Amino acid sequence: HTVTEMITGRNLVQSQILIAQGYSLSDPQINIPSQSSIDMRGYAIQCRITTEDPATNFAPDFGTITTYRSAAGFGVRLDAGNASTGAKITPHYDSLLVKVTAWGLSFPEAAHIIYRSLQEFRVRGVKTNISFLLIDMKTPGITVRPLILMDGGHEVNEVFFDDVKVPVENLVHEENKGWTVAKYLLGHER
Repeated sequence: HTVTEMITGRNLVQSQILIAQGYSLSDPQINIPSQSSIDMRGYAIQCRITTEDPATNFAPDFGTITTYRSAAGFGVRLDAGNASTGAKITPHYDSLLVKVTAWGLSFPEAAHIIYRSLQEFRVRGVKTNISFLLIDMKTPGITVRPLILMDGGHEVNEVFFDDVKVPVENLVHEENKGWTVAKYLLGHER
């Protein structure tokens, strides 16, 4: 819901609570008289930073967070989970540390902001999935194709991994196991 909130400027959770209290969408407290009154502006991208270690098949890591610094700046929204310096991460928890959402007027701007945000994070004491989220979609062997909608527009892309040559420092699993990792991610998507 954070992506929708970022591009519409509407607080969806607050609206749901007001509706549960008996308000209608057109009431001034919510102020949505019709679908056409919801303006969309810009693009938003969300990443979930977890304590899942890409090098160990995304197994959850646990321990004490010794260093935590998050991203900040215009167009960055953080929805915190368990992230803070000194937090004890146990094996009996949700691995989500924080959801970071970036907004920009154009898709390239939103992509630049999310990329910068991921680079700004510093988490020490537990492993995270940040290195996996930073894989460059312009890497040779990765093909990104827009999915064209019936109205001619496009909102999402298909991503194909055809013989990708990933730099050693970005390797997140055993060599030639990329499809195994991708299937695991797709099967455990939240």
